[in-house]
Amino acid sequence: MADVTIPLMITDMADTAEDLPNPEVEVEMSGADLDADKPYVFANKIRYALKADDQEIIDKIRHAADEVFKDMFSDALDVIDTFYRRMRVPTGQTENGRPTWQTDQLGRPIERLDQLTGQDMDQTILDLQRIMLELSPRVNELRLEALFAQGLSKDSFDDSWPLSGTQGDRNTHANNGSRVDRWHFYFTYYRYSTANVFFQEVKTFTRRLENIRYRQIRVQD
Repeated sequence: MADVTIPLMITDMADTAEDLPNPEVEVEMSGADLDADKPYVFANKIRYALKADDQEIIDKIRHAADEVFKDMFSDALDVIDTFYRRMRVPTGQTENGRPTWQTDQLGRPIERLDQLTGQDMDQTILDLQRIMLELSPRVNELRLEALFAQGLSKDSFDDSWPLSGTQGDRNTHANNGSRVDRWHFYFTYYRYSTANVFFQEVKTFTRRLENIRYRQIRVQD
């Protein structure tokens, strides 16, 4: 799948963000905090908090995007997890028959490429390529939905623009009238961005495996 970066959309998202509800800013500061030797203290005293209604919307957007992510990438995550488990060095079994692994000083399982066979790597590459072939159109659909929602948001703003009043009053009225569509645009873009970032990571992971496997084959020859 080609690069699906959308510079125009990102620019419009920045413009749209100016119209989204402003967070409540809490500043707790005393005279001692203005010490010139502690320039970092002022920034540490600033706390940003969204309004309750806006925070609830953000939480719902994240939850919905997480569900889309799980639905799309559960197979890819299973393949990658299986690949890393095969890299672990077995040391035996517990009394319950569960495998035990060689660990580092922090207790994390040690993962080594020499634990893998050529078949392990080839199978992982083929599985991920098949999954990406299925996911590529779905990621593109999310991108197109975000572009469509962007257009609806702009149309809603223009339709809500009053014919009379001051510039500030008109802008406020249009912002309020397009609020739902702007949140919907943010949701579709959040969903697409989350999926696309991981999709690109899976592609990068697959390319690295292909390069490692290619070097192994060259050494064998």
